[in-house]
Amino acid sequence: MAYLVALNTQVLSPGNVIYPGDVTNPWGIDVGSGETIYPRDPGLITDTEGTTGGPLEMQVQPGPDDPDFALCKVTLTTRFSADAYGGGGNTDVFISASYTLGGTNVPIVSYSNSGRVFHVSGAGDPIVTDLYLPMDSTFSLSITASSSSMVDTSRKPLESQIGDAGILIESAVQVITIEPTAMSFTSDGGVDYGYEINGGDLPQATTIALYWASGTTPDTEIGGPIARKTTETAAGRYPLHAFSDALSGRPLDATYLLTVVDPANSLLPADPSKVESLALYPPALPSSLSSVSGRGAFGGTATLTATLSSGASPLNSEEVSFALVINGVATPLGKATTDAQGVATLPDVSIAGASLGTDAGAIQATFLGDGTFAGTTASGTLTVGPRDVSRQVNLASSGLVYNRATHLFGGTMTLTNAGTTALTSLFEVVLTGLPAGVTVANASGYTADGEPYLLVGLPGGTLAPGQSVTFAVQFSNPGKKLLHYGATILNV
Repeated sequence: MAYLVALNTQVLSPGNVIYPGDVTNPWGIDVGSGETIYPRDPGLITDTEGTTGGPLEMQVQPGPDDPDFALCKVTLTTRFSADAYGGGGNTDVFISASYTLGGTNVPIVSYSNSGRVFHVSGAGDPIVTDLYLPMDSTFSLSITASSSSMVDTSRKPLESQIGDAGILIESAVQVITIEPTAMSFTSDGGVDYGYEINGGDLPQATTIALYWASGTTPDTEIGGPIARKTTETAAGRYPLHAFSDALSGRPLDATYLLTVVDPANSLLPADPSKVESLALYPPALPSSLSSVSGRGAFGGTATLTATLSSGASPLNSEEVSFALVINGVATPLGKATTDAQGVATLPDVSIAGASLGTDAGAIQATFLGDGTFAGTTASGTLTVGPRDVSRQVNLASSGLVYNRATHLFGGTMTLTNAGTTALTSLFEVVLTGLPAGVTVANASGYTADGEPYLLVGLPGGTLAPGQSVTFAVQFSNPGKKLLHYGATILNV
């Protein structure tokens, strides 16, 4: 427990008479009118009081178990403890107590009386005054007595207290500390930090701030605070968290994070105990994703690829995540590990919901980074082609009839869903291997290979298992060649 030490004291015996006039009394003490005599601190100053020559200087010193650096709450309990008498008839008598801190004198309590008898023993309630000051700092205490004649404070001995007359100032010292707590990185890319108030409540709030730094002391701070919060005042432990977005934009020369409590030194002077540091990882090397793409069949699956590198070097054995982006909503598809060329390949992933054709930006690849390489994200194109359902659908053809008016051979084809799942949308029936000179007169279009195809709509948009759909087909066969051809059925 911290305690008060008097720095300047002289012995003054009980029963002394204080002369306010410039008179030398039998005890050799000169006190001019309005000058000061000095209090005693029971239990800390043994039978001593300051006399002339200045106020009683007091210093707060740490006890054996106290920190050397702390805020001390000094509680002064002031009370008069003796009668006083003005000599030589009815005169004005005035006695007061005050303290001086930081060059400012602050009154504590005062009493006055017009008349010879000035009874102040136990007068009023004790006056409680709290001072907050750093360990090892000093303040002074004073008592002022004034009268037109002598003031005798010896008429009521204080044998039950300390056997002395005057004003008693009893004190207690409470040691209060505020310190930052340990810092640590968190899985979300942020950092946990905080502060702890021990020993009592703070007289006022201060701030706690988080800084980039090139070292472990405040003089190495880089720029302004990353985060700053006002502290509580009640004793307790207060955890805080800075999210990853607050830690973006790390300066190149930053090698530490610092937590500093009371950075403006409004409560306590600067001291290492007000600072906590956390070493940063070495600056991450840049990485990039390229050649992000996907290719698959409509309503089916696709194979996705992406290449991860740092500069010109491929990154091997790193995990890349893929997502399908439709209407701005990203759906995770899975993860793949890069090979020696930095290529991550994710096969057979569902692309249900993707439209037929190409969609720039529909495939998103992400590398979260590791202890060496920074994370990165890139997007690429998804190419969706028709799905071949030839094995699920049976195709039957009718006989062909020649139309003399149109010079075309006409007939029908029937598609039957022989599978166990319903088919939707349209069918693209591609006729392959037609003899030279034979064409499909009612073709809907031609493939990139020049093969004719017919688009077949489904009644109600669905072809359930076992259901069939029939459509017309017309051939132009001027040479009346024997027709042999194949068919590929695509679901588009």
